[in-house]
Amino acid sequence: MRFQELVVAYQNTVLQALKEAEDALVRFLRAQERVRLLAEATQAARKAVQIAIEQYKAGAADFNRYALIEENLVSLQDVAAQSQGEIAQSLIGVFRALGGGWEIRQTGGLAPAAGPASPETETQGPSSKSESTLPAAPEPPKLP
Repeated sequence: MRFQELVVAYQNTVLQALKEAEDALVRFLRAQERVRLLAEATQAARKAVQIAIEQYKAGAADFNRYALIEENLVSLQDVAAQSQGEIAQSLIGVFRALGGGWEIRQTGGLAPAAGPASPETETQGPSSKSESTLPAAPEPPKLP
């Protein structure tokens, strides 16, 4: 009976890890798509600002119209910047779901996967000094 409980617990752990990894990947991909769409919207807003400036100079539009269009552009730029941050955060979520190991110590070795990063830890890419290793899978239950 105890063995079956251990097997079920192991299976649940693996399924939960897969779910976390898949969810993190979906968040990462959606954040990238959001940034792409916001970049297009920002470009269109810049064109609208240029048109509003020309209309204002020609006397065809008042200053309020220009100010509202400019405000829309700034708002889009703000949301786009936030979305760029979401890409980074979701990528960190992917790494965490896959077992961590993205934290590189200044000495060049990998930081422990558990626990928060220490002040001396940097979040840089892999170092040529350290070997890339796959995260360890949970141990299967021992047979009685």
